[in-house]
Amino acid sequence: MKKLFLLLAAVAMFAVACTEGGEEIDGQQPTGGPISVSQGRVNVDFVGGECELTVNAECSWAATCSANWITIQTPEGIAGKEPLKFIVKRNIDLSERKTTITLKNDNYNFIQEICVIQSQFDPDIMVTDV
Repeated sequence: MKKLFLLLAAVAMFAVACTEGGEEIDGQQPTGGPISVSQGRVNVDFVGGECELTVNAECSWAATCSANWITIQTPEGIAGKEPLKFIVKRNIDLSERKTTITLKNDNYNFIQEICVIQSQFDPDIMVTDV
């Protein structure tokens, strides 16, 4: 039962880490400029999951990430408010991992970066048959 509670707590932490909006997250304010993002840093629990941020841009943009544990679901957006959706795979390593999602407009040389930090695998939080 204790392990199930810990799993539910971890899922709740993930939901908070990936909430969109302009609130401060771990000291990170929303970014600004021709391409701005609702969060400049996203903290994700080791279980991973789907995240969504809001991009507010004065031009079209393309999102890229070189990490094989991030899948960008909305790789492009147009001027205005657009969602940036991405999936973070489960981290099975015993170390935290970090990567950067880059939003870019080549025509105007605008770049905005988002830091994604995923916590290390926690073997104490296991799903057991209840």
